Amino acid sequence: MEVEIVSTERGTLIVKVHLKYLDARHAAVFREKVIEHLHGCDRLIIDCSHVLYVDSTGLASLVSVFKALDVSGRMSLIGLNEGFSSLLEQTKLHRIFPFFDNPEEAMQAWGL
Repeated sequence: MEVEIVSTERGTLIVKVHLKYLDARHAAVFREKVIEHLHGCDRLIIDCSHVLYVDSTGLASLVSVFKALDVSGRMSLIGLNEGFSSLLEQTKLHRIFPFFDNPEEAMQAWGL
């Protein structure tokens, strides 16, 4: 399975991505699988520790997932490699979904 639902701890959905490449080949499946589990969720943490490469289609899928959250929804990424985090900073997407080392840091940033 490419996307694993790890938990729904304290109202926060935690998803683990088991893909090396979040690219045009995998982005649609990733997006669909995550969105189908968002019902009633306003906080999402995506564990990208297995992701080695992200292209523009992969970034677009992350934006689509974010837009699928409730209006007041929050999304964070964890476990990013240096290239992935650098890409988010260059595209300013870290402002929309910040990244952290682990779920606890993300939840702490949300005041949970």
